[in-house]
Amino acid sequence: MDTGTDFLFGHCVRSLDALLCSAPGDCMADPAIPGDPDPYGAFVGAFNFASFVGATRVRIGTLWPIFEAFGDKTLPAVKIIRGMVDPIVADALAKKRLRQGQEKDIEDMTFLDWMVEQMDGEFVCLGPRFGE
Repeated sequence: MDTGTDFLFGHCVRSLDALLCSAPGDCMADPAIPGDPDPYGAFVGAFNFASFVGATRVRIGTLWPIFEAFGDKTLPAVKIIRGMVDPIVADALAKKRLRQGQEKDIEDMTFLDWMVEQMDGEFVCLGPRFGE
């Protein structure tokens, strides 16, 4: 996780700084239950939970919405994940505005920087903003 986010975003999410899980089920805790004072642990737990729910949806198939009729189980996890990722994306967009008209050194660019450079105009969210 740390290597991937550092390479792709240029920002390490420091997931290895998370507190160790005291019991096997702790790392898969439901992010809807508040109380994790460790932001890195909350991020890792939310990522694990969202991945687990996504994998469960794949196994269930097209009927998965029936099992989540009273709400999307991933929304609390997505809110935590976006809380960590949205500032990184906002920073990349701000850097692009500062670099307007300057020559770009591709060797210093991250994947996110490259994607931002490919955009025309401002970023537009095409789907609903989860957790809002």
